[in-house]
Amino acid sequence: MVNDVDAVCQLQLQCYGPQFLEECSVMMQRLAFGHHCSIGVYRPEDNVLGAYLIAYRSVLGKVTPLNGEFALEPAGQPVLYLHDLSVHPGLAGRSVGSFLVHRAFAQAKQKNIDMAALVCVQGSRPWWSKFGFVEQKPASKQQHDNLARYGKDACYMVAKI
Repeated sequence: MVNDVDAVCQLQLQCYGPQFLEECSVMMQRLAFGHHCSIGVYRPEDNVLGAYLIAYRSVLGKVTPLNGEFALEPAGQPVLYLHDLSVHPGLAGRSVGSFLVHRAFAQAKQKNIDMAALVCVQGSRPWWSKFGFVEQKPASKQQHDNLARYGKDACYMVAKI
């Protein structure tokens, strides 16, 4: 997917409100990060990227700021941080998002990571709760400030995988 950053950015435009769009250079940095476990699904009818999940290793309690750089923290409980899940509206209702989440969880388990975390936006809390995610308040002012960059309705969520 690193080679498809333009396709990732185009899909992001179709799935998120303007306040959640990240710069393509930031997406490239996330995809090039050595600890990522990002996955893409291509539509069979035209071989165009139809869905993706950008995820990488992080630590419990760390909120990656919107449009902010990511760096692996040296200490803390490792988690799979699900930074961005986008599914083309034409693939809605086909369980593509669920497939991507379960696939990422399986990859994390192979790396002995048994927790996942994310920032929930756009009213998606009920969908994420199906995977066992529950809200966790930020542990520090810095993490609270990072979360606030996603908007007033955003929440940090964690799950056992």
